[in-house]
Amino acid sequence: MLDVYYMMEFLHKNAGEFNINPENTFIIGGSSGAVIGLTYTYNADYFVKWALENQCQLEDPELYISLLQSRKAPKAIIALAGFLLEPDRIHSETTIPLLEMSLSNDYLIRDSIGTFANCKSGPMIYTKTYGSQYIFEKSIEWNTPVDWLSVKASGHGMAGILTNESISKKILSFLEKHLSEESSQQELQWNKTSIKL
Repeated sequence: MLDVYYMMEFLHKNAGEFNINPENTFIIGGSSGAVIGLTYTYNADYFVKWALENQCQLEDPELYISLLQSRKAPKAIIALAGFLLEPDRIHSETTIPLLEMSLSNDYLIRDSIGTFANCKSGPMIYTKTYGSQYIFEKSIEWNTPVDWLSVKASGHGMAGILTNESISKKILSFLEKHLSEESSQQELQWNKTSIKL
């Protein structure tokens, strides 16, 4: 997760050199990359607290705490087969827009509520996770900007997904809506789409 922090810091510090607007960036990730992006964006403080309480070995707990408290937020996030550790963090009308994609028949990341083993050190510890279907259903209930895309694929494999024309169009549409300079997070819209590869 610190890698995401340093990436966002780098973009902000070098915006002039790359001629970019650092306030108009997004995070995209699949599988563990999706979980890291979601955790950084919505659950960073929750994760550090959970890790410390369960005696997971963080390289430098104080560094995590201080850096993540000052982290730069992306303007949008795209997560392919990821989950949230604490879904209540998206319970806000000004939450960062999310495109959550789920894979059908995914044996690893559950669509709804599941469990996931964490901590490489010490005893195996399981934590409750909240997948894409759950996130999307809650987003409608909470009136938050989450789009949900169901990709008809077998298992957790993702090869070729982002090069699929229909999926690429969906991603570009999402980014155009939320990354334009004039976009407002208050203009909420939900879209539930199913695509077969």
